Amino acid sequence: MPRGAGDVPPIYSLITPRGTLNPCICPGIAILGDTALQGARMRRREFEQLVERAFESLPDRFKLLLDNVVVLIEDWPDSELLKNLGMEADETLFGLYEGAPLTSYGRGFGMTEPDRIHIFKGPLEEACDTADELIDEVRLTVLHEVGHFFGLNEDQVEHL
Repeated sequence: MPRGAGDVPPIYSLITPRGTLNPCICPGIAILGDTALQGARMRRREFEQLVERAFESLPDRFKLLLDNVVVLIEDWPDSELLKNLGMEADETLFGLYEGAPLTSYGRGFGMTEPDRIHIFKGPLEEACDTADELIDEVRLTVLHEVGHFFGLNEDQVEHL
């Protein structure tokens, strides 16, 4: 079924590293996912909940179009990924969108691998001094990567 088609919205869920499936309030996305709250550091589950809340805060008209998307919560991007992206050692990566933007799909687009949104916990925590800063930065990162899903380029997502 093409993205956004059908009468029933897809069901979004959280898949933790332990393999358990927990439904999210947010309808069409899967979130795949270790530390105590000290400044901007928090436990893994608390961080996952920040990411969930960021997706849940999206307007319904956008959430309904987020279909066939997996959100991977990872501790850090690996050095090979940073190298492939052409990033320098002193650059920071908070998130990454991998997939074909929604604008590239036609009405008859069929079965495909899910798009992936990576959210990197370590760099986000390291860049933020307080829990409030972390909450804001996670939300901005989610908005940024979702913007890429909708076909926005780097310049356009910076203005979200």
